[in-house]
Amino acid sequence: MTAQSLTPAGDCLQVNLNVSQANTLLAADFSMFSHSGSGVEALRTLSYSIPAALQGHIDLIHPTTV
Repeated sequence: MTAQSLTPAGDCLQVNLNVSQANTLLAADFSMFSHSGSGVEALRTLSYSIPAALQGHIDLIHPTTV
């Protein structure tokens, strides 16, 4: 996993990780979803969980739910 600040204040981070790492870290099941009309596919999960130690520190995880 790698992280980089997206804002000068450091209050918005981008973390790059693979699907397996995301599934483990977030207790999620990321998979490909396809829009039936356009065929556009997106990697998403229907649910996720933030570890208790990070609750109150994270406002948004993107992309996640459909």
